[in-house]
Order: sequence, then structure tokens, then C-alpha cells
Amino acid sequence: MNKPFSNKLTRIAKATLLILTALVISKQTMAAESGSYMYLGTYPQTEVTGESLTNSITSAAYTNNVATVDGVKYTKIADKTTTRYFRHENIQWRVMNDSNGQIKLISTKALDWTSYSSGTTLYSTSSIKNFLETFHTSAFSEEERAKMSETPTLLTTPAAITISYGFTATTTASDTRVVTLTDYTKALQADKADTSYWIQGGYISADGAVNTITKPSLEYRENRCVVPVITLKSTTASTPSDTTGTLAAPTGVKVTNKTATSHKISWNTVSGADGYLVYVSTSKNGTYTLAKTATKNQTVIKKRKIGKKYFYKVSAFINQPGTKKEGIHSAIKSKMAGTPQRPVLKVTKTRKNGEAVVLCQWSKINDAKYIVISYSLNGGKYKKIYDTKLTAKTRKGCMLRVTSGSRIKVRIRTYCKAGKKKMYSKYSKAKSVTL
Repeated sequence: MNKPFSNKLTRIAKATLLILTALVISKQTMAAESGSYMYLGTYPQTEVTGESLTNSITSAAYTNNVATVDGVKYTKIADKTTTRYFRHENIQWRVMNDSNGQIKLISTKALDWTSYSSGTTLYSTSSIKNFLETFHTSAFSEEERAKMSETPTLLTTPAAITISYGFTATTTASDTRVVTLTDYTKALQADKADTSYWIQGGYISADGAVNTITKPSLEYRENRCVVPVITLKSTTASTPSDTTGTLAAPTGVKVTNKTATSHKISWNTVSGADGYLVYVSTSKNGTYTLAKTATKNQTVIKKRKIGKKYFYKVSAFINQPGTKKEGIHSAIKSKMAGTPQRPVLKVTKTRKNGEAVVLCQWSKINDAKYIVISYSLNGGKYKKIYDTKLTAKTRKGCMLRVTSGSRIKVRIRTYCKAGKKKMYSKYSKAKSVTL
């Protein structure tokens, strides 16, 4: 299995603590409410695809499958046919408990995928314990490790049924114990989307049920997800430079059709942000992948499939050494691709074979497949005279024969098809001429 850490890896650069919700930080104390969130440490999570997968990322010098490009770390996973790339991002933790001078947190996502051991039932001698010790060194900076009272560990069965920790008190299926996968973890599973994860002496199944191991020699050799638990010293001194505060979710997110095969996404700026991350999915509750990194509050996503609906969400980020510190995600907005841009029409009088005709010329129709031409005579109602597929002959315009002395007004619109569905552009501005 490709792991993003190794004893040979350069220590991950300092990633400071990000407070997302009701956390109170001072120079003397650090307190947290159960159910609130923190960002601490970095790990490969979101897959880089599309226009965001630049040549500088794919051609970088990777050591133990890790490279740093423009100050951001990436991990690659390669097999015989494909190579995939994943951006290192700050790890989000949920506060389970803050008492007796310690804050206990659990990762909100399954970060990795590995076996528990070669057969031992003891966590203290298991291979996953060694895995988490290496994770401790690679995912956190020296300063972050100093804030911890112990190395990362796994959830225990008693903790997994503790109500004050945010879980239900029974071992049966419960959403309170269900986690989501990162793109990286899913890729390690060859996209099986298995969300079961190890706890000490057992595992949590995909439905959130707590399970014990009955056949250690077999079950512990299986691979499951890793959801680490860490403990911070709540009395650790903290300075203003250790925190960045909350990066709010972008508001006013709007998705429009730039062309039939591209979407324009815009949003309101977020104070203090260095840039924005735009994520896309083909279903509202599906897996979102990074589509674009933007420095302004708008961007265009190309290569959209006509007739397909896309869902978008946006987050702001702050640049940190070796990573991007990401804020809260915006509300999800969607749009179906296939609506062409509004065409531009030009109408002039001319003569052909000694006869007065109306020359109609149009532009901005390259993303359309069909055209509709309507006209109005002497202020009457519009009538459709053409509804036809655009060809090499009709890509630029056409001629209309009209009775001399008439005033004709012309407008056009274009459309694309997805099955039987037609997606029309807006009508062009109407143009008129008198013969």
C-alpha cells in the first residue's frame, strides 16, 4: 500500500491550529466544547484532477511518492495503468471531550486503509499501533506534537458508546459513528468505498455498529480504514500566531452556463482568504473532487457534458507552509450543462439576383447544434420560419425574401439536445429592417 509517510521523509512543515467553531483560545489556556472542530496536522486527502492537475504536479520529483510543488505537498498512487495525485490538506478533528486538562479529538474522516496486525489481539503489540506512531511523526509538526499528551491511537469500545463523546450508548448501528472517506483513502481501496474502520480490539462497520473480533488470525489481516484519535493538553500555552480564526463559508454562490459545455461559478469574497477551492460532483450527496483553485471570486469549469447536472461547492483557504488551510464549505449549488450562450444577430438589406433580400448574420453559436429563426412583419406576432440543425452552410447566416415595403423584425435562438430534451439559449436581441 502506498503510504504518505516514511522515516526518510522530510518532516512536514509547521501547520498551525485552525479553530472552526466555538473554541476559546488565549495565551494561557485552550478550552473546547464537545462537538466543535479543529484543524491540526496535514495528510493527503483530495484528488487533483482536470485543469487543476498541472504539468508541474505530474512531472515533479517524487520521493516515496511525495513531492512539494509551489509550497503544497502531493502524494501519488500508481499502478500498472494509471497514476493519481492527492493534495495534502489540514486534518479536521471533532472534539469528543475536554476535561482534566486534556482535549480528546477524533478525525472526522477515514484517513488511511491498512490491516490491524498479523494475528495478535493486543493493541499494544499490533502493527496498526506502529502505523499510528509513524503517522504522529509525519502528519504533525514538532510544535503540534508538543501540544499532544500522547501519540495518536484508536477509539476503544467503551469510548465508542459514550454519550458525552457524541456517540450513542449502544453497539448497534448508529450514524454517530459513521465517517466519510477522503479521496485518498478511497483510492487505496481501489474505489471500493468501504467506510468500516478499526477500533482497539474490534471495528466499526459501515452502518456505525460496534463489532468485536472473533477470529483474530483472519480478521486482523483484513484491511480497514484508519480513524485516529488524538489528545491535546488543554493547558498548552497558545499565542496569536498559533491561530488563524475561522474562514467563513463563501456566500452568494451562483452557477451559470458560460457556454453549452462550460459553467461559470461566482461567489462573494471571504475576508482574509488567499484563494478559493471549487469542488464538483455529479450528485448532491456524492464524492466531491477538486475542480479548480482560484485566486478571484469566480472561475469557469470547462468540459461539461451536455444534459448532465453538476453540483458545486466552494471554500476559502489561507496559504500555510506546505499546505492550504481550508475554511468552511459553502452551500451546494447545481446546474445542468447544455444551455448555449446567447447568440448575436446582425440584420442588413442587400440584393441577390436583382431582388431585395434580408441578410441575417450571427455569431457566438459555436457551442450550439441547432438554430431557430423567428420573424415579425409590420409589428405582428413572431412566427418561426426555421428550426434546423446548424451545418457548414448555416453557421454564419442566411437570407430571407420579404415583400417589398415590409418592415421585418428578426430574432434567433440556438439549442442543444440531450436525448429528447432541448436546452435553449436566450433569444438574441431582435433586429429590424425595412425593405
